[in-house]
Amino acid sequence: MSERFAPLAQQPGAVVAEAGDNLLGEDAKVDEKTIRHHELPAGLPLHYGDLYGEQERLAKGEAVTVLPHGVISVSGPQRGEWLTKLCTQKFDDLVRPDGTATSSQIDKYWRHALWLDPKGHISFMAWGMEMGDQILLVTQNPEGLREHLERFKLRTDVTITDLSDEMLVLGDLVVREITPDLGQVKDLPGYVVSGRDPWPDVVEGGTAYTGALPDIAHPGERQKRRFTVVRSQPETWQWLRSLGSGFPGSATPPEDDLAGALPWRYLAGFLAWEAMRVIAWKPSVVEVDERSIPHELDLLRTAVHLRKGCYSGQETVARVVNLGRPPRRLVLLHIDGSEGTQVSAGTPIMLEGKVCGIVTTSASHYEAGPIALGLLKRAAPEHADYRVAGQAAAATTIVTPEGRSLASPQQRPGIGLNRTARHYPIL
Repeated sequence: MSERFAPLAQQPGAVVAEAGDNLLGEDAKVDEKTIRHHELPAGLPLHYGDLYGEQERLAKGEAVTVLPHGVISVSGPQRGEWLTKLCTQKFDDLVRPDGTATSSQIDKYWRHALWLDPKGHISFMAWGMEMGDQILLVTQNPEGLREHLERFKLRTDVTITDLSDEMLVLGDLVVREITPDLGQVKDLPGYVVSGRDPWPDVVEGGTAYTGALPDIAHPGERQKRRFTVVRSQPETWQWLRSLGSGFPGSATPPEDDLAGALPWRYLAGFLAWEAMRVIAWKPSVVEVDERSIPHELDLLRTAVHLRKGCYSGQETVARVVNLGRPPRRLVLLHIDGSEGTQVSAGTPIMLEGKVCGIVTTSASHYEAGPIALGLLKRAAPEHADYRVAGQAAAATTIVTPEGRSLASPQQRPGIGLNRTARHYPIL
């Protein structure tokens, strides 16, 4: 992994992740699974010396980020049906029985999917795209997901290949419809495939946990995320190095770059990407620990199909949809940064001297200031004087305390049974 991002480490102002780096604070008391999810690949560009400028250029659609994601290929005629049985999302509608794609036009959206353990806890997260003869999976833990998939091959006619050393995943923000933008990025050196992350849309079979938000705009609507997969080849790296970063001495942003009319003129580091993710209320694998279920993170809007066949953890998904009340809920924190205290992932969220939650991602946004995503206990009040690292923090509700989705029944199943049973005579 240390060689993977090496060509960008020499960019003027570049600060890159070292081996063993993660986004957790030194005093974070978390489990090994959480630590693994927060690990960063060595050499990943965190920023290029202009953190706020990089965020602003991302927001304007002028910058692109090299992401810490790997790529897994799943090929074979049974790939769609097989993946559908293992995860929370449908892929079988993308592949015909003879193994060919169901459409001559490649889907312009990635399929967001989760792999759950038998108790419904999140183990892996990925985005999938049908390529005509294979499904590509983009994930932050390619090695772990590949090993997991290999255990379930049995006699299934599929081939699983980790392409992470051969591919790069680029991320950018798009404001316009995706179709004209795709026409531009197809001219990229080493282009493989590109598509929009569905967040924050409620996809077919999904549901939302944001309460009144169906009637107002979700903050993630302001910018949609796009993943573009390119081959890691000299021409690709040459083009990336030709982009400016905003730091003195960096390349002059090209008017006409190697690929022609591309929308990007700048590089942005991963921390800028994370800040824009937090402000859009978008959970990632770093929000996941050993207890996480999809409902707590509002992931059913994009990553869970409620009307598909059985998969590991489905019972938990259905039960919490029907009964509500997931144990925790995702919030956005606006932190008073006047004291200058650093807030990092793993920092406790306090209320009246008691721990009631934990910060999962922390960022400094170029407009909103110090912000964070965090998980609160379900019973924690919506409006309260929270404190994080000794600083005041205002919590914006993302997942409602009652934990009821748009797909939840109006009345919890069986709620009337206990009320009526006590009136029956004992015979």
